[in-house]
Amino acid sequence: MRWFHRPTRVSRGFRALLVGLFAGLSAFTTSLVTSVAPAGAAPSLQLASIPAWVAPGAAVPVVVSVGDTDASAEIGVTVHSAVTSRTAFEQSVEGRGLGSAVARANIPVGATASGGSSITLPLQLADGSSPATETTLAVRRTGVYPMRIELRVDGTVVSELITHLVVADATPERPAVGQRLGVGLVVPLIAEPTYLPDGSPDPDVVASFAPTGRLGRIGSAVATHATPLTVLPGPETLQSWAGLIPDRPDLFDGPTSLAAQSVTTHQVVSAPYVPLDFPSLLRHELGDRVPAQLAAGADALNTTEGRRIDPRTMVLTSADQATLASLREAGVDRVVVPSAQVLPVDNRFTAAEPFALDVDGRRFAAFESRDELVKILATTNAYPAQQVQQFLSWLSLVALEQPNRARAIVANFPELWDPSSALLDALLRGLTDHPLLAASTLDQLFARLATDSAALTSRQLTPIDPATPPVTASQLDAASADLASFASLTGSDDPAIASGTRSILTSMTSLWNNRPGRARAQLAAITGSVEAFARGIQLAGDRTITITARRATVPVAVLNDTGAPVRVRISIASNRLFFPEGSEQIVELPARSSTVDFEVEARASGTFPLDVNITSIDDHLTLASSRVTVRSTVVSGVGVVIAVTASVFLLGWWALHFRRTRRRAVPTAVPTPTESVSSRAAQ
Repeated sequence: MRWFHRPTRVSRGFRALLVGLFAGLSAFTTSLVTSVAPAGAAPSLQLASIPAWVAPGAAVPVVVSVGDTDASAEIGVTVHSAVTSRTAFEQSVEGRGLGSAVARANIPVGATASGGSSITLPLQLADGSSPATETTLAVRRTGVYPMRIELRVDGTVVSELITHLVVADATPERPAVGQRLGVGLVVPLIAEPTYLPDGSPDPDVVASFAPTGRLGRIGSAVATHATPLTVLPGPETLQSWAGLIPDRPDLFDGPTSLAAQSVTTHQVVSAPYVPLDFPSLLRHELGDRVPAQLAAGADALNTTEGRRIDPRTMVLTSADQATLASLREAGVDRVVVPSAQVLPVDNRFTAAEPFALDVDGRRFAAFESRDELVKILATTNAYPAQQVQQFLSWLSLVALEQPNRARAIVANFPELWDPSSALLDALLRGLTDHPLLAASTLDQLFARLATDSAALTSRQLTPIDPATPPVTASQLDAASADLASFASLTGSDDPAIASGTRSILTSMTSLWNNRPGRARAQLAAITGSVEAFARGIQLAGDRTITITARRATVPVAVLNDTGAPVRVRISIASNRLFFPEGSEQIVELPARSSTVDFEVEARASGTFPLDVNITSIDDHLTLASSRVTVRSTVVSGVGVVIAVTASVFLLGWWALHFRRTRRRAVPTAVPTPTESVSSRAAQ
């Protein structure tokens, strides 16, 4: 151990020798593979087509693609013993634990009917009466059999694949199972919100509506095949899609096609206007927005003629107790939830029955969407036949677990699922007339298996930590207030109101939980549009008005350059003027310029300011403001009285003073000397 942990010269040399040996072995192996592989592209074996199921004695037309290979190559087919559990099935998918071989066949490539690189293997199941051949597979019993297909060149395997052969010994008189497994496919027709913040259609979303686009392919497959299934709609998606069709005849008319098919074989469930993470909204004080989302979703879906909407059933990508309580108030009593969010049951068989979820003394009937089953088809593959066969084989194995019991499996595919047309066709064709599987709508499954909700086994949801929503309550409230004020200006019929409402609804979508910037841009566009509109309403600049009477009219000149009539609140204020008729008016301003008159009363002369403001009716938006200088030359009545009184008083005082002064001014007689002498003599 000491030598191992502390390298010496010997250990280093030994390691170098090992490295050299491994390098030489790798080079030899590479040269060996190169020598046996044909020149050009390396052969790659892919499954192009395989029957969803076969009966004993029937042909098994398996088609494989081998690329460029030598005609001397051969295809080896080995069928292993049937798997009897899902664990064994999952191991077999990985090529492990395949069990003993029950049938083999070797087919020279040159002996096959081929078209290009595709080769049809002329396989046949034995029926016990016909003589066996080199391509006969001695498989007669019902089951799911792992099948290894190898491409050999000069006896060396250069490529291989694992698929499954589903054998069902069934006749009309003698079915393979007593109860076929119900299969509820939930196919989404959902895109990210169609319109960008500036109001223009998102080119990527519009491209998905084309016949070869993602939703065009899904819509075409849903409309073409009569296989019963459930459509999970995006109400905003279908509404916008339908609105674009008149001007874009190159798009696939998915809404109309879906409406026609939903009347016959398909079911359309209710949905919020855009996909929502309900627990996220409820946990972050946005639960009051949920009813508006549900109402908008119902309105959008009901506008399509012939559409039958199931208001009782909702398919959820995330759920908790608060979510269910909220949906119950909206009339929902049947749900589909992800299997990862339901506590597992202790059962050796696959859980394939409806169950109950109890909330506040009320009960939901529920199915779980099997996440591991959905994952099989959720990835993109250039050769989807192998995916579809694995999907159908998984279901067939579950059907054979309890063949005489009524059971069902639901698969809710991702919201932005992007399957190829080949995958969809193979899937829906494979479910048609399958002896082990019965494609059904959710309504059919609930009606068949959950008629008595009281009898259902109760299960519990697992605790979850909801994601953070892309927008906050305060951001939504601010945008909603701006839009409401804008509606008070123009009226609720203005097209901008519908556009703004759509932006508020779409900003909450869970598709943007990891892209909050896009959601906030939707809300910012509302505020920006309102502000741009408000700039079209202007007041005359600062000016001076002279009034010469005690009561006068002050004109307020307004320019409405918005191009449409608007209803506004105009208010004036001054600490030196009185307003006999009130200081504010709610008026409708016509387009272009107009004047609004206010009655004012001046009780003093002088110069003072008059503030003018224009707001929305709810006072949320300030549209314009200015200051007018008022010069009053009016003399106050009290001042006149005081002045007159003072003048009279002064006049009276001066008159009295004048009289007194005149009296003092009369001269006194002075006696002459003679008179003075005479006077003294007399004395």
